[in-house]
Amino acid sequence: MNGLTFEFSEPPQGGFFVWREFGAGVLASHNCRRIFTGCLICYDGTMTFEDLTKILLAWPLVEPSTSYGTPSFKVKGKLLTRLREDGDSLLIKGVEPDERDMLCAAFPDLYYFTDHYRDYPMVLIRLSRADAETVTTMLQRTYQSILPKSYRQTIDSSRRR
Repeated sequence: MNGLTFEFSEPPQGGFFVWREFGAGVLASHNCRRIFTGCLICYDGTMTFEDLTKILLAWPLVEPSTSYGTPSFKVKGKLLTRLREDGDSLLIKGVEPDERDMLCAAFPDLYYFTDHYRDYPMVLIRLSRADAETVTTMLQRTYQSILPKSYRQTIDSSRRR
């Protein structure tokens, strides 16, 4: 397995202890319960824009749109995300530079940014290297921040029931 090292002893919580090597050093490790089934460290999954479309259109108030001539998704006219011109990179908003730098250093095959986004709280994620859980978790933060306050309260109260 490329860049992966496994210790198959079972930790107390179950699963397997896994670490992934990037270049000369080890940058990521964890106790994995989802080995090879969607784990960001263990598994290089593939997500398509069509998969993303199905997921996002199920979220309340999300609508398909365009932004800079590429497919995008908006909530009440506010940009949630957009596909970049390469057809594989997705813009994730709301990722502060410190977190972005950490993500790009730990997972350079998944996260990156261009000079254009250097001064903005954004990161790009390669769909072809991502799994649905990773992408949707990142997008949920943006979604919650742009969702109208009155609608957010409605969602929160329905979850409590």
